[in-house]
Amino acid sequence: MDRALSSARGADVAKLLRRTPNLQKLTLGFSGHMSTYVDCLGKPLLDTLCALKDVEEFTHTAMTASRQTDFGLHSLLRLAASWPLHCIAGGLECTEDVSGIPPVTCPLKSVTLEACTANLDDLALLFAGSATSLKTLEIWSIGPGSLDTPLAVVLPALESLKLGGCNHPSPAFLRGTLSTAPKLRTLQLGGDPDRFWRVRTALTTALVAADSAPRGRKRTRVQGYPVLKHLAYPALEQLVGAKENEDAEPDAEAWTNIGEVELKSVAAARGIVASHAPDLIYKGEWNLRRIAVKTREGRADGEGKRQGG
Repeated sequence: MDRALSSARGADVAKLLRRTPNLQKLTLGFSGHMSTYVDCLGKPLLDTLCALKDVEEFTHTAMTASRQTDFGLHSLLRLAASWPLHCIAGGLECTEDVSGIPPVTCPLKSVTLEACTANLDDLALLFAGSATSLKTLEIWSIGPGSLDTPLAVVLPALESLKLGGCNHPSPAFLRGTLSTAPKLRTLQLGGDPDRFWRVRTALTTALVAADSAPRGRKRTRVQGYPVLKHLAYPALEQLVGAKENEDAEPDAEAWTNIGEVELKSVAAARGIVASHAPDLIYKGEWNLRRIAVKTREGRADGEGKRQGG
């Protein structure tokens, strides 16, 4: 599919899909990035897709060097509200109002958002029917809003949570709500290296003890993350003391992962394997895309200067 030719090709794909009404697994490949996030499929194709009633797995990807498609949250919510989905994978963008979309009631089991630039608060709409079903969630995000909002919806069944990009849950959420997840065995918080050590401190506090009663009532102290086995926390991989002067001595204090020793000690006492979190691979793809765009722009500028000269 090509967004530039969505009118013609979208209708052709819609005709094909109408011949396979019992489709259960669907992958859409795009030869270019979307030019609109509100209606990234075109009405004929979107209406036909919504009419499919058996789709359980949906993936969208790009047939280019980058897998990023900028698929719109508006369209994804429309589709998810129409299907009995279990699994979703692909990138996500959102700049429009999605408040008019019907509640998504399908019980999702696995969701991977490869490059999410949507408002993170709006993701809660996607998980409205998945409170007791979602087991694995993976998000690389760079959007506005808070991860606390969608994560709070899916804690009862969540077993694996992997995050990357520029967003982390808030320290208060890490110490409190997330630490009560009864089935969470794997927690990976990659991306931003946590230079102000708020995330590492919050995790340490939660692993030692977490409040089990709301404010104003008598409290008992219990350990958070009751079944956690694997913890990957944000950190700098090495000292970056060279900075601008390669001959200068590294400023070890400035680049030390403050709180790391305490966190690893507490985790070890609980039998939890703790290590530095790698960022999700999608960040690499995102950066490659940005580099490619800059390279093309640089070449265009160079050719323009030569022609002008």
